[in-house]
Amino acid sequence: MVKKYFYLIIGILSIVFAVTHTLNGLGTVLPILGSTTIDVSTKTAFTYIWHIIGVENLVFGIALIIMAFQKNLEKVKFTAFVIKFV
Repeated sequence: MVKKYFYLIIGILSIVFAVTHTLNGLGTVLPILGSTTIDVSTKTAFTYIWHIIGVENLVFGIALIIMAFQKNLEKVKFTAFVIKFV
C-alpha cells in the first residue's frame, strides 16, 4: 500500500527523466560529439558526466519509489534529506 503518493509520483517522473535523458544523449548529443574535433579527454569527460546524470536520476527514482511504500517515516525523512543534499 502506498504511504506517500508524492514520493511515488516523483520517483516515476525521475525514472522517466532518466530514460529520456539517456535516449536524448544517445540519439542527438553523443553522435554530434563523436563527429567533432574535440580532444579525446574532453569527449570522455562529457560522456562520463552525461551518463552520471542519467544513472543518478534512475537511482533516485528507484529510491523514491521504495520510500513511497515505507511504513517507518523516520527512514523516509532521513533518505529524503540525503537525496536533497547529494
